[in-house]
Amino acid sequence: MFSSQKRLDRAYKTAKIIAFDNTSKFIFFSDCHRGDNSFADDLAHNRNIYFHALQHYSKNGFHYCELGDGDELWENRTFKSIFEAHKNVYMIMKDLYHDNRLDLIWGNHDMVYRKENYVKKHLSTFIYRH
Repeated sequence: MFSSQKRLDRAYKTAKIIAFDNTSKFIFFSDCHRGDNSFADDLAHNRNIYFHALQHYSKNGFHYCELGDGDELWENRTFKSIFEAHKNVYMIMKDLYHDNRLDLIWGNHDMVYRKENYVKKHLSTFIYRH
Protein backbone atom coordinates (compact mmCIF):
# COMPACT_ATOMS: atom_id res chain seq x y z
CA MET A 1 0.00 0.00 0.00
CA PHE A 2 1.26 3.49 -0.80
CA SER A 3 2.43 5.67 2.05
CA SER A 4 -0.07 8.39 1.16
CA GLN A 5 -2.91 5.85 1.21
CA LYS A 6 -1.88 4.73 4.69
CA ARG A 7 -1.85 8.34 5.90
CA LEU A 8 -5.26 9.01 4.38
CA ASP A 9 -6.68 5.83 5.92
CA ARG A 10 -5.26 6.78 9.33
CA ALA A 11 -6.64 10.32 9.05
CA TYR A 12 -10.07 9.00 8.15
CA LYS A 13 -10.11 6.48 10.99
CA THR A 14 -8.90 8.92 13.65
CA ALA A 15 -10.66 12.10 12.50
CA LYS A 16 -12.72 13.99 15.03
CA ILE A 17 -16.43 13.89 14.28
CA ILE A 18 -18.32 17.13 14.80
CA ALA A 19 -22.07 16.74 14.98
CA PHE A 20 -24.13 19.36 13.18
CA ASP A 21 -27.67 20.00 12.04
CA ASN A 22 -29.60 22.60 10.03
CA THR A 23 -29.09 25.21 12.75
CA SER A 24 -25.31 24.75 13.04
CA LYS A 25 -23.04 27.58 11.95
CA PHE A 26 -19.39 27.13 11.02
CA ILE A 27 -16.68 29.50 9.92
CA PHE A 28 -13.48 28.22 8.32
CA PHE A 29 -10.25 30.20 8.24
CA SER A 30 -6.96 29.10 6.75
CA ASP A 31 -3.46 30.50 6.52
CA CYS A 32 -3.87 33.39 8.96
CA HIS A 33 -0.10 33.32 9.65
CA ARG A 34 -0.45 35.27 12.89
CA GLY A 35 2.97 36.70 13.65
CA ASP A 36 4.59 39.11 16.08
CA ASN A 37 3.06 42.28 14.55
CA SER A 38 6.37 43.21 12.93
CA PHE A 39 6.81 44.10 9.25
CA ALA A 40 7.02 40.36 8.54
CA ASP A 41 3.64 39.57 10.16
CA ASP A 42 1.37 38.56 7.27
CA LEU A 43 -1.73 39.26 9.34
CA ALA A 44 -0.64 42.68 10.62
CA HIS A 45 -2.42 44.70 7.91
CA ASN A 46 -5.66 42.79 8.44
CA ARG A 47 -5.48 42.22 12.16
CA ASN A 48 -8.38 44.55 13.02
CA ILE A 49 -10.80 43.14 10.47
CA TYR A 50 -9.80 39.59 11.45
CA PHE A 51 -10.37 40.37 15.13
CA HIS A 52 -13.79 41.93 14.50
CA ALA A 53 -14.84 39.08 12.22
CA LEU A 54 -13.79 36.52 14.82
CA GLN A 55 -15.60 38.49 17.52
CA HIS A 56 -18.76 38.58 15.38
CA TYR A 57 -18.65 34.83 14.71
CA SER A 58 -18.07 34.09 18.39
CA LYS A 59 -20.96 36.29 19.56
CA ASN A 60 -23.28 34.74 16.99
CA GLY A 61 -22.72 31.09 17.87
CA PHE A 62 -20.38 29.98 15.11
CA HIS A 63 -17.99 27.05 15.45
CA TYR A 64 -14.51 28.27 14.45
CA CYS A 65 -12.36 25.88 12.41
CA GLU A 66 -8.82 26.89 11.54
CA LEU A 67 -7.41 24.83 8.71
CA GLY A 68 -3.68 25.16 9.21
CA ASP A 69 -0.99 27.80 9.45
CA GLY A 70 -2.90 29.89 11.95
CA ASP A 71 0.34 30.82 13.70
CA GLU A 72 3.52 31.72 11.84
CA LEU A 73 6.09 29.59 13.61
CA TRP A 74 8.60 29.51 10.75
CA GLU A 75 9.44 33.20 11.09
CA ASN A 76 8.71 33.44 14.81
CA ARG A 77 10.59 31.03 17.01
CA THR A 78 8.39 31.46 20.04
CA PHE A 79 4.66 31.37 20.51
CA LYS A 80 4.92 34.03 23.23
CA SER A 81 5.70 36.86 20.77
CA ILE A 82 2.73 35.83 18.60
CA PHE A 83 0.47 35.61 21.63
CA GLU A 84 1.45 39.06 22.85
CA ALA A 85 0.81 40.58 19.40
CA HIS A 86 -2.62 38.95 19.03
CA LYS A 87 -3.76 38.53 22.63
CA ASN A 88 -7.27 39.80 21.83
CA VAL A 89 -7.68 37.05 19.22
CA TYR A 90 -6.48 34.35 21.59
CA MET A 91 -8.93 35.50 24.25
CA ILE A 92 -11.79 34.93 21.78
CA MET A 93 -10.29 31.57 20.84
CA LYS A 94 -10.14 30.73 24.55
CA ASP A 95 -13.87 31.40 24.90
CA LEU A 96 -14.60 29.34 21.79
CA TYR A 97 -12.52 26.50 23.21
CA HIS A 98 -14.41 26.53 26.50
CA ASP A 99 -17.71 26.54 24.57
CA ASN A 100 -16.49 23.53 22.53
CA ARG A 101 -16.62 25.65 19.36
CA LEU A 102 -12.94 25.64 18.38
CA ASP A 103 -11.05 23.20 16.21
CA LEU A 104 -7.52 23.79 14.99
CA ILE A 105 -5.71 21.79 12.34
CA TRP A 106 -2.00 22.40 12.10
CA GLY A 107 -0.24 23.16 8.83
CA ASN A 108 3.36 23.28 7.72
CA HIS A 109 4.01 26.67 9.38
CA ASP A 110 2.70 25.53 12.75
CA MET A 111 3.30 21.80 12.62
CA VAL A 112 4.93 21.89 16.04
CA TYR A 113 1.33 21.67 17.25
CA ARG A 114 1.37 18.01 16.29
CA LYS A 115 3.48 17.52 19.43
CA GLU A 116 1.19 17.22 22.43
CA ASN A 117 3.86 18.51 24.82
CA TYR A 118 4.33 21.69 22.77
CA VAL A 119 0.59 22.33 22.75
CA LYS A 120 0.33 21.77 26.51
CA LYS A 121 3.29 24.04 27.19
CA HIS A 122 2.33 26.93 24.90
CA LEU A 123 -1.34 26.94 24.01
CA SER A 124 -2.44 26.10 27.52
CA THR A 125 -0.81 29.36 28.64
CA PHE A 126 -3.80 31.24 27.29
CA ILE A 127 -6.51 28.56 27.19
CA TYR A 128 -6.49 28.11 30.96
CA ARG A 129 -5.97 31.72 32.01
CA HIS A 130 -8.92 33.25 33.81
